[in-house]
Amino acid sequence: MSLPPTSPPPGATAAPARTDWSEQGLGSMVRSGIGLCALGCIVGLFSVGSALAEGRERFGFDAVTLDVPPGIIALGVVGFILLVVAAALPFTWAHITGIGLGAAWAGFWGLALFAGRMSETFAENTTPTIQGGGAVLLIASITCLAGVVVALVGLRTSPRPDPSVFADSAGRTSGKSVTALVLGIGSILWFGAVLGALAVTFATLGWLDIRDSDNRIRGKGLAIAGLVCGIVGFVLWTAGGLALAIFAENGTSS
Repeated sequence: MSLPPTSPPPGATAAPARTDWSEQGLGSMVRSGIGLCALGCIVGLFSVGSALAEGRERFGFDAVTLDVPPGIIALGVVGFILLVVAAALPFTWAHITGIGLGAAWAGFWGLALFAGRMSETFAENTTPTIQGGGAVLLIASITCLAGVVVALVGLRTSPRPDPSVFADSAGRTSGKSVTALVLGIGSILWFGAVLGALAVTFATLGWLDIRDSDNRIRGKGLAIAGLVCGIVGFVLWTAGGLALAIFAENGTSS
């Protein structure tokens, strides 16, 4: 026989609602974006064994073809597993990690294409043409990038904690906003695809906390600055990386 629910003693206050930081996750759209990144890893696996690029051989005038190395399978499988787990777990930290992993694997597939085209197999000062396997690597990279963008957009609709959890936050500066600014500045200087995506994530979550607290939490300017820096870093490094992977000229020295 089940016991009836008990009410709190007179004068006792109810426990505050748990925050979304570790208990609620970031919503179905963020999970879908991370899942799309996992799909990008599956796409990348189909490149193995196919021709990555074709160009003039290094010490001669004949055309030579470079295949996608089979060792890429292990990293693709690892990426897929990590992203699926990140999307499946109902925790905010897991979804934030998934966004970062999605950006990292987008860079990985693009780097694999770039490294193949810059191989010492090809003559210097030539531009090896992308073949079927290389095109698949490019599609995998773009798919992961699309997943990251979907997840970042989905942050705006993520579940929010009860506003009462911010009742005692007056005057406190949002740690997420500070983190966003640090990551945003770092994204412009180094590896912006990952740091930029994380900067946008923390900036959005920090801004939402400030909004839901009726501005009792400070740091809105930090969140906006982190958001802008994160977007700039993400776009610049992503666009630059894709341009190098597709158009770079082989300049390897002997």
